[in-house]
Amino acid sequence: MPIEVEQKFHVADAAALRARIDAAGLRPSGEVTETDSYLSHPSRDLAATDEALRVRTTARADGGRSVAVTFKGPRSGGPVKTRFESEFPVLASEATALEFFEKLGFGLVRRVEKRRSLFTRDEGDADRVTVTLDDVTGLGTFSEVEVVLADGTPPGDAEQIVDRWAERLGLETPEPRSYLEMLLGRTAEDSAKK
Repeated sequence: MPIEVEQKFHVADAAALRARIDAAGLRPSGEVTETDSYLSHPSRDLAATDEALRVRTTARADGGRSVAVTFKGPRSGGPVKTRFESEFPVLASEATALEFFEKLGFGLVRRVEKRRSLFTRDEGDADRVTVTLDDVTGLGTFSEVEVVLADGTPPGDAEQIVDRWAERLGLETPEPRSYLEMLLGRTAEDSAKK
């Protein structure tokens, strides 16, 4: 059962962060555009249970495209987000996957679009750290530091890895909310102003 341990940060100067990423020896591992379609469950409030279901379309620079369905369980822990995550690829198009869920009673909550640059470095034999530089439509620039735990690895070890990399990269402004939560909050603020 994979566990994702990550922390997100606001980025004021993307060029400076990119220089620190290069200096830290992280390897570029791809640039993609991701479109995440978050879904509501027909009989339970996923926001209230702190869970998420999404259909993600990933477009790669080489023209390749993939679609995956992801379920994320409730968050645990403090500022470093730790949660169960299960994902599987879908051979159908995004439209077909979304139509499938719609026919089952799921609804579209919101789309999140971002351009993402990924950087990796092996951190010992069991775990690997991934750092992203994300340009999120409607929100700005962020970085995520993530470790996916190998079986049997205590979450505390991964949290230390995340903390160590965040400090090494000079990431100082953590953001506990997901991109979806930030966009929904912005929509609510905009509605309240009208």
